[in-house]
Amino acid sequence: MHMIIKAIVYAENKEDALGKARTVFEGLTREGRTFDYYQMFDKSSGNFSGDGRWGEMSNCVLASSKEGREFIGEGMRWTYEEFKEHLEEVKAAINAYPAHVLFEERCKSAKSGSDEKLDLSLFRFKCYKLGQYSGDAIYLYDGEGSGIRSFRHLKDVLSKYADSYEKRGKKNPYENLLVWVVPADVHY
Repeated sequence: MHMIIKAIVYAENKEDALGKARTVFEGLTREGRTFDYYQMFDKSSGNFSGDGRWGEMSNCVLASSKEGREFIGEGMRWTYEEFKEHLEEVKAAINAYPAHVLFEERCKSAKSGSDEKLDLSLFRFKCYKLGQYSGDAIYLYDGEGSGIRSFRHLKDVLSKYADSYEKRGKKNPYENLLVWVVPADVHY
């Protein structure tokens, strides 16, 4: 399966941003890691990934630009939608079945008052998806390769933890760098 993820990186210029994003994507695709491989949109990629699969896409945009805000907005929207979907499925199972049934992931009967039987074979998988830090339920990553899982984390990434530096009385080393958003097609 393929999906588009985006890295938010700090850099002086576009070339530097592409290099930093490449480092993020390589970290997410090393052997045994989150994704199998990636293809950025900075060069032609044939028919199976990148622009060959998704069509032309900007390869690197400023986070403050209209397109950058759209990239970030859709990444958070998709991450939030995945979270809500898995949360609802986990809540429904928890509300319908006692712990021993969920533990065995086998459905014999729901708690009284519920005629609907849920497919429990994926219960733990849905719990895993709900708690993912990276992977196919996370669409945005920071410059260190950590999945951005909340709006608060996104705010911290976009301000490069300015409050943290301020509270410690230190100068933010990122304050003079530009914030970039770089997409990549990944396979999982």
